[in-house]
Amino acid sequence: MSVNVFIYFFDRYSSEVLLQRQVIRFLNTYFLTVKTPEGSDYVHIYKKFSSDIEQKYGQPIFRCKAAVFDVDLELDGTCRRRVVVPVNCTFREFHDVLQTLFGWRNRHLHDFWIERHPNGRLKYTLTGFSREFEEAGETTKDDSLVFLHEIFPQYREIIYNYDFGDFFG
Repeated sequence: MSVNVFIYFFDRYSSEVLLQRQVIRFLNTYFLTVKTPEGSDYVHIYKKFSSDIEQKYGQPIFRCKAAVFDVDLELDGTCRRRVVVPVNCTFREFHDVLQTLFGWRNRHLHDFWIERHPNGRLKYTLTGFSREFEEAGETTKDDSLVFLHEIFPQYREIIYNYDFGDFFG
């Protein structure tokens, strides 16, 4: 971390409040905490993402066919992330990207709601866990077996359902 960033970060800190929203927002936007051989450290999100993609696919990210995703969380306020993901990755890998992107720790169940019936019931769902049954009229598939390029661009929007108790998107 450069001295300029440290000073910028320190300027946002307030000793008068416990919850440092201004610091959290800054860190979520620009940095990510990762485990390194030397311990935990802050890294730039785009550098971590690029190096992970290059390591996984054996080529620079800009040589892969990729799609840009705008990911919005359904919260009281707006929380949006934009991410570039290779279209030859599975939805399970996309789940891992989303976990990293939002700083989550993969501690809840997840699935992807691809399509709904006109009455609102689920029609096509990619699951990150095995289900004992399907709802009537619903097709489910394991999200580790379906690639992004199989769904996009046919579908313009999907819902990533994470933490079923809270219905986080």
